[in-house]
Amino acid sequence: MPMRYRELVTWPAMWAELSKARWSNARFRLYGGKQRTVAKFGAEPSYPTYYSCH
Repeated sequence: MPMRYRELVTWPAMWAELSKARWSNARFRLYGGKQRTVAKFGAEPSYPTYYSCH
């Protein structure tokens, strides 16, 4: 069976599964986690605050 035919046969089943709410929620949690990580990384100083920069 050619590869293209298998892709066309499985695409509707895959799309039906990925359209479910649980996958949408998982993508949203992943996006939120990435945003929190970036925000936390930018908010913390990269050096201890008790060191003097002068």
